[in-house]
Amino acid sequence: MTNNLVMATSFLGLQALWCNVILLLLSQDIALAQTLPEAQILIAFRNSLVDEKNALLNWQESSTSPCTWTGVSCTSDGYVTGVDLSSMNLKGGEELHIPLCHLPNLISLQLQENCFSGPLPSELSNCTNLEHLNLGANNFGGAVPAQIMSSLPKLKYLNLSMNNFTGALPDAVGNLRNLQSLDLIAMGLSEGLPAELGQLVEIQHLALSWNSFAPEFTLPDTIMHLQRLRWFECAGCGISGALPTWLGELQNLEYLDLSNNLLTGAIPASLMSLQNLQWLELYKNKITGQIPLGIWNLTSLTDLDVSDNLLTGAIPDGIARLENLAVLHLQNNCFEGPMPSSIANLTKLYDVKLYMNKLNGTIPSTLGRNSPLLQFDVSNNQFHGQIPPTLCAQGVLWRLILFNNTLTGNVPESYGNCSSLIRIRMFGNHLSGGLPDALWGLVNLNLLEIYDNELEGNIPAAIANATNLSSLKINNNRFTGRLPPELGHLKKIERFHAHHNNFSGEIPSEIGNLGSSLTDLYLDANSLSGEVPTQIGNLINLVYLGLSSNRLTGPLPPVITNLENLIFLDVSHNFLSGDLSSTISNLNIDRFVTFNCSYNRFSGRFAARSIDLLSLDWFIGNPDICMAGSNCHEMDAHHSTQTLKKSVIVSVVSIAAVFSLAALILIALTNKCFGKGPRNVAKLDSYSSERQPFAPWSITLFHQVSITYKELMECLDEENVIGSGGGGEVYKATLRSGQEIAIKKLWEAGKGMDLHENGFKAEVDTLGTIRHRNIVKLLCCCSSFTTNFLVYEYMPNGSLGEFLHGASKDSTLSDWSVRYKIAVGAAQGLAYLHHDCVPQILHRDIKSNNILLDDEYEARIADFGLAKGLDDDASMSVVAGSYGYIAPEYAYTLNVDEKTDVYSFGVVLMELITGRRPVAAEFGDAMDIVRWVSKQRREHGDSVVVELLDQRIAALSSFQAQMMSVFNIAVVCTQILPKERPTMRQVADMLIDAQKSETETY
Repeated sequence: MTNNLVMATSFLGLQALWCNVILLLLSQDIALAQTLPEAQILIAFRNSLVDEKNALLNWQESSTSPCTWTGVSCTSDGYVTGVDLSSMNLKGGEELHIPLCHLPNLISLQLQENCFSGPLPSELSNCTNLEHLNLGANNFGGAVPAQIMSSLPKLKYLNLSMNNFTGALPDAVGNLRNLQSLDLIAMGLSEGLPAELGQLVEIQHLALSWNSFAPEFTLPDTIMHLQRLRWFECAGCGISGALPTWLGELQNLEYLDLSNNLLTGAIPASLMSLQNLQWLELYKNKITGQIPLGIWNLTSLTDLDVSDNLLTGAIPDGIARLENLAVLHLQNNCFEGPMPSSIANLTKLYDVKLYMNKLNGTIPSTLGRNSPLLQFDVSNNQFHGQIPPTLCAQGVLWRLILFNNTLTGNVPESYGNCSSLIRIRMFGNHLSGGLPDALWGLVNLNLLEIYDNELEGNIPAAIANATNLSSLKINNNRFTGRLPPELGHLKKIERFHAHHNNFSGEIPSEIGNLGSSLTDLYLDANSLSGEVPTQIGNLINLVYLGLSSNRLTGPLPPVITNLENLIFLDVSHNFLSGDLSSTISNLNIDRFVTFNCSYNRFSGRFAARSIDLLSLDWFIGNPDICMAGSNCHEMDAHHSTQTLKKSVIVSVVSIAAVFSLAALILIALTNKCFGKGPRNVAKLDSYSSERQPFAPWSITLFHQVSITYKELMECLDEENVIGSGGGGEVYKATLRSGQEIAIKKLWEAGKGMDLHENGFKAEVDTLGTIRHRNIVKLLCCCSSFTTNFLVYEYMPNGSLGEFLHGASKDSTLSDWSVRYKIAVGAAQGLAYLHHDCVPQILHRDIKSNNILLDDEYEARIADFGLAKGLDDDASMSVVAGSYGYIAPEYAYTLNVDEKTDVYSFGVVLMELITGRRPVAAEFGDAMDIVRWVSKQRREHGDSVVVELLDQRIAALSSFQAQMMSVFNIAVVCTQILPKERPTMRQVADMLIDAQKSETETY
């Protein structure tokens, strides 16, 4: 019996064991049965996509569990909870279908930065458990479905930014009661915001910037109910009216950005109660009144930017109580009074911009002692007194801008120890004494502008250390002594202005060591003696040479004829001598705006072509210079006669004008060139050829060029067409003088366009007044009632776009040094427009096809038909520019500033680095080179950039470090937010610094 009992017990134990095994197998089958449908759902979604990069290669039907698949996350027991397919270059069909909502545990879906288009899939309304939904940076369009907003009650994070939706945000957004973050930046909204936003009581982050809302758009006041809100931005939304007082109700607010809008009225005092506020961005509006005295209540504030408004009054002392303040931007307003001295006590302040106001008093004497100042700009104010010695006390100051004030006294010795300084601009003050010797030789200094002061002393030998200096302007001071030979060490210098000082001695021959960089050399009105050194012929890119009003002797060096870029030469009022005949005969004098040799001791006999009535002033005061066939002394007499005749003619015309108003109106109508200060206006043939009967013509010269109307018309042969665009056709022509030119014939008014709507006025206003070696020369413009012509210097190597993408196999295409040279030149030309022109000029159509290349592949920025001054109304009615190059904020807001050009230039750099066009089929639909590069980096890491470099470049590995540096500059230029992009001056400096990367490894 005992054995039977044992056997029974054993049988029962075995039975229990089998039961456990069966139960275990059953549980595994159940889990397997639950997993397989999820895998099939994911496979169905994958099969509906176009996956050109095989990002989802490991999504295989043979796999029983998707938890190891790319982008899939699961719970510990194998249920899918998240799908993250961001930045994978995925596409859908005409309409994207998302079966993923059949995954019962799905709480996170991220599809941002892909190429999905069409309307939002209606299936999303089935994702009822979804908490995180990110569809940003795609190309979704149409209206935002209200059904989706009504069906996702658990949603905490929603991102629809950077898409192309239309219409309004549905009222149903108010149903998302658990939402904590809503990102709608640049998603295409155009019809305002619903009051139901105020129902999102859990929201902490609300981003609405860069949507083009309807005119006279105002923020719904229900937003005041969002008491948990910490981040609120609606920059560039077209908000009008006064700043809402209810913003002061948002007591948890840390970031407030309402910049780039149309806000008016005063800053409400209620904002001063936001004690958690760290960033207050109200710049570029039309806000008036004063900064509220209660500003001191914003104890957490780190960034205060109310620049570019109409604010008045004094800077309140309360700002000095903001212990965390790091950025203070008050520029371009109407502030008055002194800078509070207590600002010097702010220990975190590093960026101060107060320029373009009416501030006065002295700059606090200890400012910078306690503050790690990086930038200090108080230019264009009325500050007086001395420059504080402490602005660079912490050794990090890189930008010191003090120009156009009434500052006096010496420049403190302490700035000679400020090795971090890159830019010093102190011109237009009453500074006196000597400049510290060490300051002249700061190794990082790029720009030193101290002209229009009362400074004394000489230029020390320490100047040799300033090897990064590109602009040295010390004119209109009282400097003395000799020009040191150490100036020859400044190999990067572009502009050296030292005129109107008391320099003496000879011009050092070492000046010729400045080589190919120097474009401007002004030494006029000093006491320089000796001969003009022959080494000046080494300055092959010199454009302006001023040596007038000195004591120079000897001949004009024949090597002057080697300076093919020279358009301005003034050696008048010296004691120069010698026969100019051979110099003139070997020189293309027609290209000169000025060739002034007057009041010297030159001799020579010239043909009338060389010395005509247009340039007679350039040679008077030289008794031994004669025109062929005349007595030498008759030349000055002839000049005097012509001067008298001109005076009589002017008087007669002035009197006749009173009685001939109608005639003057007619003359005004015929003069279609609106250039500022043209070289000469000369009426050509009274009537045009048979093509344009009875159409009087006029010409405006900006550079010396010999051209007649008849010769111009002969050039307009179809065989000479080298290009055509939205503005007109471009012809290549060779004048009888041998000069090659390019002629742009603008589309005629008969095509339904006003003569000035095709860019004629913008082109003339811009190119007619500027001179820079990296800006294409506009030689002249011609006009009639119906047609306008623009005549340029001819660029034999075409455009950068043709160079990179054309059919020709130019061997220089493989030379990285040529591409680098093009990049630096174009950057310097654009920097000149942004920083050295008054007013600043925005190009608005920077692209590779608008960067032309001369015979040495020097870059010239061209096509200024869309250009405008920065002080013009910066809001456009339509987007101008070229697809692939347009900055995102421009496309959505039509507001432009210099950062839109910076973005476009960044795209050009990417073209130049990769050899790819800005928009290409390989990128995918709605994908440009910027987004494609960003996607490649996110998907494969920064190491992938090496693979993106243009493989046509010879010795690629040798230049890899420098190319990577340029690539990184392109990335910085194309940041989405404008304020994160550098200025063009910084871009040019960074490109020059990229040469240092040649010896570095990536």
